[in-house]
Amino acid sequence: MKKRWVPIALAAFVIVDIVLVYLAFRHTRSGDAASAETQSATTSAGPDDATSPTGGGSPSAAGTPSANGLALVSMGSDNSVLRATTGSCEGGPPAVLEVSTDGGQTFETVAGTTPGILRVIAKSQANLQYVGADHECKPALYQSVDGGETWSKGPSEGTWHLAPEGDGLIGPDGPVDPGCQPVSLSVLSRDAVFIACEDDTVRSTADAGAEWQTAGTLADIASVSFLSSRNGYALSVGEQCGAEVSRTTDGGVTWSPVGCIQGTTPQALDAIGQLVVATVDGQAHLSSDGGATWN
Repeated sequence: MKKRWVPIALAAFVIVDIVLVYLAFRHTRSGDAASAETQSATTSAGPDDATSPTGGGSPSAAGTPSANGLALVSMGSDNSVLRATTGSCEGGPPAVLEVSTDGGQTFETVAGTTPGILRVIAKSQANLQYVGADHECKPALYQSVDGGETWSKGPSEGTWHLAPEGDGLIGPDGPVDPGCQPVSLSVLSRDAVFIACEDDTVRSTADAGAEWQTAGTLADIASVSFLSSRNGYALSVGEQCGAEVSRTTDGGVTWSPVGCIQGTTPQALDAIGQLVVATVDGQAHLSSDGGATWN
């Protein structure tokens, strides 16, 4: 009798063992699937998916967001730099305004600016200005005396700046016709101004915009900055350089290349003596030797 139960018990043991292995296998597969799902959800949420706060006082590298319109830059006498994109006051991409106190190595975004920016003026860290256009495209002059932390609003009359939405140029006495579409503005005084134009010409006025003269041309010019009526810098696409810096000593009649900045899209530059700041591909570059070498 006992011998007959031995095969039956052995068979039952085998069946139970098979069931236990099957259940264990299912548990393992289920656990692995859950783990894989969790891992997938974790690794798929990269930096671009995260929500991060932005606003004034937020430090950033020397780069800037994609240019919304023309790029503008101005350098003060104490290594302060104010830069912006012109944006749009008619519902397009808004302007971006940034300030640097270390010569353009790092920038902080200025919060609460106008949707359009028509000119930036960095005299020093204690005197930053920009001409902005509100949602009705009405320009005003904004000034900060605390490095861009707070801004006061005043009339823009008497201040040179680009016209809203690329409609020309505004002089101290109102709209002027420079005979071209300006892409860059360099102001020496109330009366003396140089501009770079879409047609690659460099034009100037000495009587607050009443009359304009073509000083010269520079192929694919993006920006000009004049130190005097004869000496100035320009940023353009060169024959063998994607962002070439040139200099003139005859008021823009002729231009001589002095340096090359790595990049493909020259945007804006400004100069004080041998100090030159330039924006290329959204990145700020600084030269202390008149544009010969760049950091």
